Amino acid sequence: MQYLRADQFCQVLLAYRDDVGPAAAISRIAYMNPASSITFGLVTSDAKFEVIVVGAGIIGLSIAYELVAEGLKVALVDPTPGERTSHVGAGMIAPVSETAFGEDDLTQFNLLAASSWPNFQERLKADSNCDLEFVHSGTIAVAFNADDRRFLMDLLNYQLDLGLEASPLTNGQCLELEPTLNPRVAGGILAKDDCHVNPRKCVDALLLSLNHLGAT
Repeated sequence: MQYLRADQFCQVLLAYRDDVGPAAAISRIAYMNPASSITFGLVTSDAKFEVIVVGAGIIGLSIAYELVAEGLKVALVDPTPGERTSHVGAGMIAPVSETAFGEDDLTQFNLLAASSWPNFQERLKADSNCDLEFVHSGTIAVAFNADDRRFLMDLLNYQLDLGLEASPLTNGQCLELEPTLNPRVAGGILAKDDCHVNPRKCVDALLLSLNHLGAT
């Protein structure tokens, strides 16, 4: 795996803007920064990339993973790959419980993305030999007062209108599913098809897989 520092990448972008290509772009870095601490053992003057992916969180790593799997030569740009917000994310794959009023198109996109996860994580597990802890855990959205409950019921009706799988929960059903909830919970919604993945293991698996597949 090879990475470009931010200052290196800025020069690459400038070169692309001027249509001189990636190899000339790397040469320009050396010319414009002759006294810099750029390590040319990783980024050489004859480097050629078909795609440059900026950011090595779960999104950037996943994009690079799919592109490399298709045989493209990819450069991944990030000073600390996989070490930022992706490492502290909740790992929710929750297109139903995260539905918002008026976002019909986004909801459909999220559903499509979520449906790809079972196959994606199996491929990633095979390439990295890492268990991503992917589970169909479902999601509970809970209400703590009458206003909360009215909002959730409105949201539930909206979800059902979109054809989503969601169901109302009573106080007792919420506590049965999640005993550590406040016993005064006023009810909720269950999105049984929502999933969860360990984001830290996902990042590690993506980095291992990219190295295994020979990413640049």
